[in-house]
Amino acid sequence: MKRFFKKNVLLKVFSFLLGTLFISFSFPSPPLTNIVMVLLVVISFLFANQNFREVSLVSILFIVFTLASLVSSFLFDEKLFTNQTTKVFYFLIIPLIFESKKLLKAVNTRTVLNYFIYAVCIFSFLGLIKVLLAFYLDLESKISYQSLSQYLKIHSTYFALLTTIAFCFSVNFSLRIKNSLGEKIKYFLISTYLIFILCLLAVRIAFISSLLLMLIILIRELLINKNKLGFVYIGLLFFSSFFIISDFGYSSIRIKNLFINNQADRSDTENRIVLWKNAYCAIENSPSQILGAGLSNSQELLNMCYEESNFFGLESEYNTHNQFLQTWLETGYLGLFLFFAILFYLAYQAFRKNNYLLLLTLIIFVLFFSTESVLERQLGITVFLSFSLLFLKKNPSLS
Repeated sequence: MKRFFKKNVLLKVFSFLLGTLFISFSFPSPPLTNIVMVLLVVISFLFANQNFREVSLVSILFIVFTLASLVSSFLFDEKLFTNQTTKVFYFLIIPLIFESKKLLKAVNTRTVLNYFIYAVCIFSFLGLIKVLLAFYLDLESKISYQSLSQYLKIHSTYFALLTTIAFCFSVNFSLRIKNSLGEKIKYFLISTYLIFILCLLAVRIAFISSLLLMLIILIRELLINKNKLGFVYIGLLFFSSFFIISDFGYSSIRIKNLFINNQADRSDTENRIVLWKNAYCAIENSPSQILGAGLSNSQELLNMCYEESNFFGLESEYNTHNQFLQTWLETGYLGLFLFFAILFYLAYQAFRKNNYLLLLTLIIFVLFFSTESVLERQLGITVFLSFSLLFLKKNPSLS
C-alpha cells in the first residue's frame, strides 16, 4: 500500500484518469465521469500533501460564481438539491483537479487531446454503424440527425460541440507536424471525417464555428506562420466544407429554415428571436434583478411567458437557448457579471501567453453559448471547465 502512494505512481494514475475523463466526454456516462473526477480530486489532495492556499484567480471566480448561484437558489427555489441546483457544484469540484502544478507537469497534453479526438471518432462511427443498420433493416426511414442523436444517446448539439472541438485540434495537429507524412495524412483524414459527422448532425452553430475556425487558421498560416502549403490545405478544406454544408441533405434544409417559414408559420430565426424575447420577459419578472430567479424557479417564469405569448416552446419547456440569457435569468446581474469575468479572464490569458488552443476553444464555446444553454447539463459544464482549465494551466505544444 505504501508503494501505491509514491509520487511516481500517483503521477501515472493521475495521467491515466485525466485521459479517461476526456475520453468519457464522447462516451457519455455521468456515473463514470463522476467517479473519475472524484478520484482525480482525491489524488490532488494526496499528492505531496498538497495544500490549496495558493488558489488561482480563475478558480476563485468559479467559486464565487457557484456561491452566487447557490444564494439565488436558496432564496427563490422551492425545491433544493434538484438536478438544476446541484449542477453548479461542478464549478467547485473540477477546478480542484487542475490546481496541482506538479501533477499537471506529468500530463502529456497532446496525448490527452489525442484520446479525446479518437474517442469522438470511434463513438460517432459506432453511432453511424447503428443508424446504417437500422436504415437497412427498415427501422429508420432516413438517415438524419434525429436518428444519429437517438443511437448516440446524446443531444445532437452537445455532440456537435465535441465534434467541433475535436475538428479544431485535428486540423491544427495536421498543420504543425513536420517530420511525419503519415501523421499529417492521418489528421487530414480525421478532419475530413469530422466535417462529415457535423453535416450529419446538422447543428447550424457547429457549421458557423467550424468555418470561422478554418478562416482564423487560414489567416494565421498565411500572415504569421508564412506557411503557403498550410494556407492551400486549409483553403481547400474551407471551401469544400462550405459547399458540402450548404448542399448536403438535411444540412442544407436546416440552413434554409433560418430564412423560410416552417414551424408556427415563422422561420427558425424568427422563432429564436421570439424565444429570446420570452427569456427577457422572464428576466424582467424575476424576484431579484441582482440575484436572479433561481436555478429551478427560472423555468417556471419562462413557461409563464411562453403561455402569455402562445409560444410552442411551452410544451417542451424550452430553456433560453442562450447561455448568457440563461445565466442572467438564473443568477441575475451578479452571476452574469461573474460569468463574463471568467470568459474575459480566459481570453486575456490566451492572448497574454499566446495560448492558441485556449483561444480557439474559447471561441467555440462562446459561439455555442450564443445559441444554446450549454451549461444547463453536466456534460456542458464538465467539457467547458476541463478544456479551459487544462489549456490555462498547460499551454499545449502543437508540434
